[in-house]
Amino acid sequence: MGISDWPVSTDRVTARKFAIIYAVWSALWVVGSDYVMHLGMHGPNTVWKIESYKGLIYVLVSGLILFMAVRERDRKHKKERIGTESMLRSLRQSGLVGIYEWTDGKITDANSTLLQAIGYGREELLSGKLTRAMITPSEYWPADDSADRQVASTGKCALYQKEVFRKDGSRLPVLVGRAIVEGAPNRGIGYALDISAMKELEEKQAQLQQQLVQSEKLNALGQLAGGIAHDFNNLLSIIIGYTSLIESTLGAQSPVRENTAQVLKAADTSKNLIRKLLAFSRKQVLNPELLNLNELISDLSAMLTRVLDERVKLELHLGPKVGNIEADRSQIEQVILNLVVNARDAMPHGGNLRIETLNASCPSTIDSQLQGECEAIRVTDSGIGMDESVRLRLFEPFFTTKQKAGGTGLGLATVYGIVKQSGGYIDVESKLGEGSTFTIYFPKARSLQVAGHEVRMPASVITAGSETILLIEDLTELREMIATMLRAHGYRVLQARDGVDAVNVATSHFAPIDLIVTDVVMPKMNGPEAVRQIRVRRPEVRAIYITGYADPTLAGGELSPNSITVEKPIRPDTLLSKIREVLDREAGSTTRSTGD
Repeated sequence: MGISDWPVSTDRVTARKFAIIYAVWSALWVVGSDYVMHLGMHGPNTVWKIESYKGLIYVLVSGLILFMAVRERDRKHKKERIGTESMLRSLRQSGLVGIYEWTDGKITDANSTLLQAIGYGREELLSGKLTRAMITPSEYWPADDSADRQVASTGKCALYQKEVFRKDGSRLPVLVGRAIVEGAPNRGIGYALDISAMKELEEKQAQLQQQLVQSEKLNALGQLAGGIAHDFNNLLSIIIGYTSLIESTLGAQSPVRENTAQVLKAADTSKNLIRKLLAFSRKQVLNPELLNLNELISDLSAMLTRVLDERVKLELHLGPKVGNIEADRSQIEQVILNLVVNARDAMPHGGNLRIETLNASCPSTIDSQLQGECEAIRVTDSGIGMDESVRLRLFEPFFTTKQKAGGTGLGLATVYGIVKQSGGYIDVESKLGEGSTFTIYFPKARSLQVAGHEVRMPASVITAGSETILLIEDLTELREMIATMLRAHGYRVLQARDGVDAVNVATSHFAPIDLIVTDVVMPKMNGPEAVRQIRVRRPEVRAIYITGYADPTLAGGELSPNSITVEKPIRPDTLLSKIREVLDREAGSTTRSTGD
C-alpha cells in the first residue's frame, strides 16, 4: 500500500508521530545491531562507530523524507477538500439546483433554492419536522425505498424522477439523487433539480404530436369523404339523368310525374349531403370576397336569435378594431350558424352563449400556415362540455354524441373543412361541465385574389343539336346515360371509356368532332391529358369537363382556371345548356334554333 492509499483522515500530527517512531526505532536497531556485530567479530571501535553513524544518518534522512512525503500528501488532500467544499458552496449558492442534507430520513439542512421551490422557510426546516415522507406523495415512496437500498449497498443511488409536495399542496416535478457521507451510513447529501420546464416542454411536444396525428387522421378522412362524394355524385347523376329522361316522355297529366318529381327532389336533398362531404374534404367551390366579421355577425344576429332557445342568452362582443378577411360569405355564415346550433344543443336547459370578434396572434400550429396577425371569431357556451376523447374526434365526419336522429355528425366536420379551405385554423377548449370555446382564426385580408371559376354564359333555352360529341367517362352506367340523353336531343355521340381509348377513337374517326365532353379523373389517362393529345391533331376542338367540383382548380386533373366545367351530379338540362352555349359560341352566335 502506497502513501496515496492511506486513509484521508491521516493528519499532520499522525504523520509526525509515525516519522519519529520510525526514526527512533530504526536508530536503535542500527546502533544495537552494529554493536552486537562488533562484539561478535571483535572489530575496532572506530569502524563500529563509523558504521553506526552512517546508519543513523540514513535513518534520519529516510525518516525526514517520509515525514515530508506524508506532509505533502496531507497538504494535497487538504487543498482538494477545500476545493471540493468551495465547489459545493458555489453550487449551493448558485440557485441552479436544490441541495439538502439528511440524517435518519430527516432533512437537516437545505439551500435556499430548494426551500423556495417547495415553499418552506428555514425555521420550519430547522424544527426537524420536515421529512422526506412529508413532502413526497405516497406513490413515490417505493421509488424512494429502492433508492435507499441502493445508497445502503453502494453509497449512492441512480438518478430518478419524482414529484414533491409544495407547502401549498401543489406538486413540483424534480430529478433527484443522493449519497451517504463516508463513514456515516445514516447521514447523506442529495439534490433535487426542478424539471417543471422540461415537463412542460414534453407535454407541449406530446400535444403537438397529438395535433399532428389528428391532422393526418382528418386529412385521411377528408380524402375518404372526397372519394365517397365522387362516387355518390356519379350514382346520383345516373339517377337524375334517367329520371329526367323518363319525365320527358310523360304527359303533363301523367300520375307518374309526381313520382319522378319526388325522385328528383330526393336527389336535390342528396346534393346537400355531398356538398357537406366536399366541404369537409376541402374540395368545394368558394367565392371569396372582402368580409368584415363585425358586419357579418351583426347581419346574422337576428337569424341567430331565432335559432336559439329562448332560455339561451346571446351576447355579442364585437372588437372595435377588427378588420377584413378574404372568405366566402355564405360559407362563413354557415360556420357561425353550425357553431351556434351546436352550442344550443349543448345547453338543453338554457345558458349563456357569447360570440366575440377580436384581433389575435395567429396560432403556431403544425397543421396551419397562419403567420402574423389574425382576425378571430370566438364562440363560447356554458353547456355540458366534453372530455378529451370526444374533443379529439370532434371534427370527424359522422361522429356525433347526440341521440339517434339528433344529428348527422357532419355539422362540425363541415365547419372544419370550410375553415381549413378558407386558409384558417380552428381551436377548441372544453371540459366536462364547464362549457366549450371554439376559436376560429383567419389571416388578415391583404389582396383579394379570386380563383377562376366555371365560365358562365347566358343560358339558352334551346338544348338540341346535331353536332358530333366525343364522350369520355370511365363509369359505364353514367356514360350510357349521358349518351342516351345526347342522342335523344339529336347529337351524334362517340364513346370512350378512358383517356387512352378517347385518343384512339379520335385518331380513327376521320369526320369532324365538334366537342369533347369528358370526366376529369379517370384510370390510365385523365381527361385534361386526353384533350391535350387530341388537340395535337384537332386544335380547334372545344372541351367541357364533368367534375365533382365546381372550381376547376380543385378537380385534381390539371385543369386550368379557364376550363369549362359542369358540376356533378349532372342535371340533363344543365349539361345540354352548357353544350349548346359552347358550340354556339364557337360558331360565333349566342343562340341556335333547333327542335326539341
